[in-house]
Amino acid sequence: MPGYIFSTSEEGIWVHLYDACRLDWRLHDGAPITLAIETRYPWEGTVDIEVSPEAACTFALNLRIPGWCTEATIAINGRPHPQPVKPGSYCSLQRAWNPGDRVRMELAMPVMEMAADKRAADFQDKVALMRGPLVYCFESVDQPDREAWDVRLPPNSTRREHSGRQLYESVGEPATMSAAFEPELLGGVTALHGTDACGTAPIQAIPFFAWANRGPSAMRVWVS
Repeated sequence: MPGYIFSTSEEGIWVHLYDACRLDWRLHDGAPITLAIETRYPWEGTVDIEVSPEAACTFALNLRIPGWCTEATIAINGRPHPQPVKPGSYCSLQRAWNPGDRVRMELAMPVMEMAADKRAADFQDKVALMRGPLVYCFESVDQPDREAWDVRLPPNSTRREHSGRQLYESVGEPATMSAAFEPELLGGVTALHGTDACGTAPIQAIPFFAWANRGPSAMRVWVS
């Protein structure tokens, strides 16, 4: 598992995934180093990293910027990183590091509507909801007065057309859905809450990975 999260090269250290953890390792030249990460990702987009080489030294800390995140910011010891941060790439922080230096990365996590390529006929005129790296679904156990198949989102006048450049892409933010962490739900997850197309009945979406844990229930990802 550590190899999925971190790796090293002659350049420095690479952080591929974000979790609350600690790395005690060494740079390519053998110099000892510790990284301590504090985060509630994927529920929140704040990632704090304390960089502690055994002695001051120069190397690159390479942070993966997820492809889904169109607004990411990075600060080192409270000072904003001046270079642009590009989704789907690594941001290389090349500098002289001192023990106790701190990096804060903020990954914006709005709720987004995702549309499919027009060749996916079954998904036309439908969207899936995504927040951060997680796809969401509607499970019938969460809909008090309907089955999952009957969930309809309110009309979204700002929804963009799928450009055709990717299989799936963001087409805007939904009209009513908002995110809230639910500590008693499914062991603690961030759920999405809103109202149906008529604006009268509540609807709730949960992370797709967590469905089918509360007895028999229908589930739907793509909704109109």
